[in-house]
Amino acid sequence: MKKLKLLAFGLFASVCLLSCSKSKDGTPTPANSNSMDLSIKLTYSNFDPAKDVLAGGFAGSTITDVYSDWTVNGTERKGETAFTFDNSYVVNNVTTISTNSKINDASLTIGGVALQGAPFTVTVQATKNGKALDPVTIQIAGASTVRTIDYNAKN
Repeated sequence: MKKLKLLAFGLFASVCLLSCSKSKDGTPTPANSNSMDLSIKLTYSNFDPAKDVLAGGFAGSTITDVYSDWTVNGTERKGETAFTFDNSYVVNNVTTISTNSKINDASLTIGGVALQGAPFTVTVQATKNGKALDPVTIQIAGASTVRTIDYNAKN
């Protein structure tokens, strides 16, 4: 169990570091005039929250380059630059994330460890400005998997 906690902490730290990005000189990436509404539905298959480890992070900037409000599983979160999520955010094999104001860009990082022996999958279904994007399926198998998906208002 101690090894599991250490592995989960390491994965969580990696996800946190990967989910927040800045430009090369350390200043925030400038905002652009384009904006988008974004909602994301994460659907988990073969996921056992008692045995598997999930760690994720989400960040996005508004037009004024001020981070904004989010709704996660129906609960509003205000004034956060980014947030992380774990097994406790999986409700009936789903996690939902949406913006409550227009944003320029966003980054979703998902990581996990399949300790139960069998891999589990996370299907990411994003909707940008009311249009469904192609779903992305991430397979979490064995020791550690981390994947980042970036969303931008321009494309």
